[in-house]
Amino acid sequence: VLDVPVLLLHGEKDDMAPAAGATAAARLLPDARAVIFPDDLHNILNEIDRDNVYKVLIDFVKEVA
Repeated sequence: VLDVPVLLLHGEKDDMAPAAGATAAARLLPDARAVIFPDDLHNILNEIDRDNVYKVLIDFVKEVA
């Protein structure tokens, strides 16, 4: 069991791995959250909205650090 905060970032339109997997994992882990980006595919760090993806990631790190 993980006992650290977990952030799952996922593209809703990911054609390689369904976003539902990230959502399900977040429900199973004690301190996890999933953020699903509506129009993003698999490589969310290179999508058009990547600034928002990075902001969510940085905010999470600041929150848990």
